[in-house]
Amino acid sequence: KTTRGKPFAKIFKAVYPSVWRTIKEIKEEDAENLPNQMMQKESQLFRSILEECYARDWKVFSVHDAIVVLDDASNTFEIEELQGLMLHVYHENGIFPTISAERY
Repeated sequence: KTTRGKPFAKIFKAVYPSVWRTIKEIKEEDAENLPNQMMQKESQLFRSILEECYARDWKVFSVHDAIVVLDDASNTFEIEELQGLMLHVYHENGIFPTISAERY
């Protein structure tokens, strides 16, 4: 609810001011359930993304808030297609994230 004595909260507030305001508003109404609500929403979003990936026969799985694409010859899609799908699902839910792709 406050950034007092919380250096990471101060950084978060500076970098994501609109998210900070939203979280603060929600916490004023129901602080105890916010973490559970956030985890549930993230789970719903990733389930939607994964269902669409599987419908397209893409070989992927999720790890927390990331989609892992298997290096498999049958994975013939471009990473930009996956990023577009993810953005579409997020935008449908009023969320406008930054998505990046990394190769390992």
